[in-house]
Amino acid sequence: RPLLFVSCQVLKILRILSKGKDFLPKLCPGGTTGNLRLDYDQGVLLYKKDSCYVQILLKQVEVSLKCIESQRLIEQAVNTTRDLITLYSNTTDGTLIGDYEKLPGCDCQLILLQVIVYALRICAVMLKDIVAKEDTPTSTRLLATCRSGILILYQCVLRDVE
Repeated sequence: RPLLFVSCQVLKILRILSKGKDFLPKLCPGGTTGNLRLDYDQGVLLYKKDSCYVQILLKQVEVSLKCIESQRLIEQAVNTTRDLITLYSNTTDGTLIGDYEKLPGCDCQLILLQVIVYALRICAVMLKDIVAKEDTPTSTRLLATCRSGILILYQCVLRDVE
């Protein structure tokens, strides 16, 4: 399993690459629902040869977020959450379906949203602790990140209602 900073740096690269056309179909074989899981007891990620590369990375980022949370690494939490939000925004169009329409049977979007929610929870807890002490540029960045994430989630709710 890669170190914490490796997964986060790969996410940053993926975020940049996601601006390209047909980004997700190149990394996701589609139809790979359910062949990826995290074994929390052993601390390993179990996947098969045909697993979605995006899902594998997102699960590794989720493990990284657990370390970021336990070590209270605020800047890393903000940067990772922003990278996740930007990745989601880059891979969806105005209808919030975008490239995911081309991936029948894959849980990329669901996994990405789950990891975004987890990252937002970490940022919200850190924000609560910082705001109680003082108003700083870090708390401003945390607040902006939380607002961006909530906007994404709100748009998802609107899409699902329609």
